[in-house]
Amino acid sequence: MKLASKMFALTALAASCSTAFALVDPAPVQLRVTAKMVPVSCDVTIDGNGVFNYPDISGGELNKTTPYWLGQLDKNFTINCPSAAAKVGFNVMDNQPTSAAWPKLDVDVLGAGTRAFGLGTAGGKKIGAYALWMDSYAVDGDIGWLLSTADPASGIWSSNTGATGLDNTLATTYNLAKINTPPQPHQNYTGVLHVQAVINSRDQLAGALDDNVALNGSATINLIYL
Repeated sequence: MKLASKMFALTALAASCSTAFALVDPAPVQLRVTAKMVPVSCDVTIDGNGVFNYPDISGGELNKTTPYWLGQLDKNFTINCPSAAAKVGFNVMDNQPTSAAWPKLDVDVLGAGTRAFGLGTAGGKKIGAYALWMDSYAVDGDIGWLLSTADPASGIWSSNTGATGLDNTLATTYNLAKINTPPQPHQNYTGVLHVQAVINSRDQLAGALDDNVALNGSATINLIYL
């Protein structure tokens, strides 16, 4: 009986050891990748709701045979992206392209060859034209420059730190960037827009000046996410 008892005890011990060292499959660990895509929202603003308003002009002030130049008007231009930095550009489209009395203007600060935007018509006559340009560039509070390209996807941009006449078609894309850098995401882009209008001569407007004539220049600035 003693021998049997010892053998039983040994067997029980072996079974106990076998149970202690048995392999148990571990519970799997889950890996997750999460984030939230937050839409970027940027707004374009021009002081005065974008209205460049000249005071009333007397028809008697106009030149008989040559164009009559009005003064320069200036307004701040801002692209603001409050939620997050964004890489953005813009282009400009003349809403009255066929009404420009001349295809180009000779603006003092820009020289000859500045694109002319239309001022509308009166009595079938072209009232005149205006030039639109920008300068005083800044990006997130740092001095900037104006970049331009015919193809943003090409990565080839021309740069200008001074006054730049803006194209009146959608063919040119502009970007405000920090000096010596390509387009980069930023939150605040600023510049100053300038307008100078030119009125056709009295001879060219003959018959149209019998009534009040309203200058009706209009352009659209489109924001582009690059």
